Amino acid sequence: LMEVDTIDLTKKIAFSSIYFLALLFIMVILTTILLVYVVPVFADMFNSFGGELPGLTQHILNFSEFFINYWLFIVGSVLVLGGLIWAKWQKVILYIPLFGRLYRKIALVRFLRTCAFMLSEGVSLATAFAAAAQIVNNSVYAKYLHQVSEQITEDKLLPDVLHEKSIFPKKIIQMATIGLQTNKLDKLFAKMATIYAKQLHQSIEPIIKVYTLFFTILIGFIVGLLVISIYLPIFTMGGAI
Repeated sequence: LMEVDTIDLTKKIAFSSIYFLALLFIMVILTTILLVYVVPVFADMFNSFGGELPGLTQHILNFSEFFINYWLFIVGSVLVLGGLIWAKWQKVILYIPLFGRLYRKIALVRFLRTCAFMLSEGVSLATAFAAAAQIVNNSVYAKYLHQVSEQITEDKLLPDVLHEKSIFPKKIIQMATIGLQTNKLDKLFAKMATIYAKQLHQSIEPIIKVYTLFFTILIGFIVGLLVISIYLPIFTMGGAI
């Protein structure tokens, strides 16, 4: 039911997500090493010379001291937050800046293609949506699709039911209205799936480039800030020695 291009897109996004998480991990490790092992050494050296430190350096030293004194609390908080995010990952992934939009469209493509195929085979709307809930591969969308299936079984109108669910775009609701009136719902859903798939292909590369640039700049900024704060007093130390 699911075309190969959607599977490939999902894999590409997943690999990109892993790559960016690896960059984030490297950034955290580098920052931790600088704060725990490098900054304290320079702090002792600065204290031996006396004199007033530049504001940036003093702030970094204070943060380093705080990090060393409360590292257990910080690590524990990060682990708890990570656990909460992991528990709600199926929902969180839909709202990650830029990437969330891709995951939402992939879920919609799966839902639309499944419904289009099932309806073309002559099954009922309720059965088509129930099948889509099994294919969509996201617990949030699966939940809403099951609800739609149940409400259709209760003789509620599809456009009204979709309108109640915030995850369905207005275009899909419009297509559902027109499709029911013209008895071409399967064709219109297939058309919408094709449109969303094309949009995914067009937007995935720019989004990956934006994230790559963002993380590169962020890592450079944080490491550069720490290095500058460490070496800044050296250039102003002449008067204090």
